[in-house]
Amino acid sequence: MINANESIKNMINSPVRALRGRVEVYEGSTLTLMCGCHDSLKEFTVERLGESKFFGYGVCQKINVALIDIHRNISISTANTLEVVFGVGSDYIYPFPSFYVTEVHRDEKTNELSITAYDALY
Repeated sequence: MINANESIKNMINSPVRALRGRVEVYEGSTLTLMCGCHDSLKEFTVERLGESKFFGYGVCQKINVALIDIHRNISISTANTLEVVFGVGSDYIYPFPSFYVTEVHRDEKTNELSITAYDALY
């Protein structure tokens, strides 16, 4: 259940969604990189997966993250975990669990990193 202050609830419940957020990259418990829409974060999608169901919902979640890395200084591997954060400043929430990186691909023409990660239930 998402517990948040009024401004974040308004962002999520509004008819036109302009969510501000970021993806945090961890190595162990150390924050190594924060990617926001103002720098390298292009997009991310979260989806439910799994053949088995728990009360009608998929049991695990998958995240796909697209980062623009023009200077090629972002290094992400399967040793990293990702966390999604909604909001800015002191108004933020962590609505999802940690995601464990399983695949990282770099498009040499567009300098885009495509990262696929799953939660612990996968």
